[in-house]
Amino acid sequence: REELYVALEDAQELLSEVFSFACSENLTELSRLMSVADTMICEAFEEIECGETKDYLENHNGLE
Repeated sequence: REELYVALEDAQELLSEVFSFACSENLTELSRLMSVADTMICEAFEEIECGETKDYLENHNGLE
């Protein structure tokens, strides 16, 4: 679980950099796409906590 969180947090940081660039250069489609990607990462956090991934990790002790 911890490794998944770290990877998702790293991805959010990278997306934030691209999002900031897109906003500063008025690249609306790119900024929109980065926003969508960030939403998906947030949903992934929720999946890890509440969805089938949570069940999987509990049944496999977070391994595999």
